[in-house]
Amino acid sequence: MAHYAKIVDSIVETVIVAEPDYIVTLEGTWVKASYNMYGGVYLNNETNTPAEDQSVINGDEARERKNFPMPGFSYDGTGFIAPKPYASWLLNSTSYLWEAPTPIPEGGNLRGDRKYGWNENSESWVPYPDDGKNYGWSTDTEEWVEGVAGSHSSADGDD
Repeated sequence: MAHYAKIVDSIVETVIVAEPDYIVTLEGTWVKASYNMYGGVYLNNETNTPAEDQSVINGDEARERKNFPMPGFSYDGTGFIAPKPYASWLLNSTSYLWEAPTPIPEGGNLRGDRKYGWNENSESWVPYPDDGKNYGWSTDTEEWVEGVAGSHSSADGDD
């Protein structure tokens, strides 16, 4: 069994797990994908960290697709691309990941113990408040909002 993405007008419509002989019976364009891929790097499915042997990507059509697809991702014939999170972000043509025009501060991340949120107006990273309270990043107001778990917005994908 493998993962397959249905592509309609260069956009992923759905992703299913199926046998190759079932896929050939379906209408439309179906592209094989690998759930172990992120940014062109093959991940160990137990640790979600880069696998020691990256050569497994070579010659495997699914692993050459750069990222695991989700509905709404685009497909350019080479790899899967998540929707653009902010107007100022640029697509890395090697990893097929969106990158902020300003790198996240050293040691910072979007999840975990040194969280930052992106402020599009100032094109800068905003650190998570260090006051012991629970916050979530609002992409609508581009600030940390107290009492909200995780990021929230109709366009958010960083939670």
